[in-house]
Amino acid sequence: MSTGSKATLFEWIDQLTLAKELVQRDDESALRTVIYLAYYAVYNTVVGHLLSHGATIGKESTHWTVWGLLNHGKGAKPKLVHRGRAFRDLRNKASYDLDLPKGFDLKRDAQQALKSAEAMLSELKR
Repeated sequence: MSTGSKATLFEWIDQLTLAKELVQRDDESALRTVIYLAYYAVYNTVVGHLLSHGATIGKESTHWTVWGLLNHGKGAKPKLVHRGRAFRDLRNKASYDLDLPKGFDLKRDAQQALKSAEAMLSELKR
């Protein structure tokens, strides 16, 4: 686990650990946060993966761009592109929508976000 010192890199996977704790709660704020944390655990791990394979990712790069970089080049993981972009859409709903769309089951979607994050991280390691 990261201590936050400059000598130690932050472990994005720690966010997934926190999300697993929060999903046990049934309040809306916790469940929205689960989706947010699960997404960023994957997204930032993808950024690290791409950087370790020589990709150039500027501060101005969008999430769309980062997911697209998985389509080609060193470290490509094309199977994750669509899943990553769909995960981002879910995270946007959880983070920004005041009224969640009809059919949006926050508990179910938070649990699914955790499963998706674990599967995507596993795929990234292959």
